[in-house]
Amino acid sequence: MVLFADASYWISLFCQNEENYPRAIELKAELSHETICVNEHAFGEVFTFLARRHGGQVAFEKTSAILSNPRIEVVQAGQGEWREALELGRKYGFSFTDCLTALQMRRTGVREIVSFDSDFDKFPWIDRIS
Repeated sequence: MVLFADASYWISLFCQNEENYPRAIELKAELSHETICVNEHAFGEVFTFLARRHGGQVAFEKTSAILSNPRIEVVQAGQGEWREALELGRKYGFSFTDCLTALQMRRTGVREIVSFDSDFDKFPWIDRIS
């Protein structure tokens, strides 16, 4: 199975004081054999959050672990998807990164996302795992 992972999952996984940390640990075990895609912008959100909360070294170590995992693929967007994400964000009031992730999921045919962000529930082509 291939699925996407949102920044909320990674942040919960890496920060023990996050409300969803216990569930993120469970999901990590449950999804240990799956291919996980992460949007390049969500990846950036994770790095920025970790750097602000825990410092640059921790952010570097945690995000490097994401990149070094052969089951994780960073998905990049083209300029056309950026424009479409902006329009989708204006329509629904969601973040640019969430809209871009949703569009990439639709483009690639991936239906499932591991996320603690309920905004993804509003996209009819996405099934959220939390």
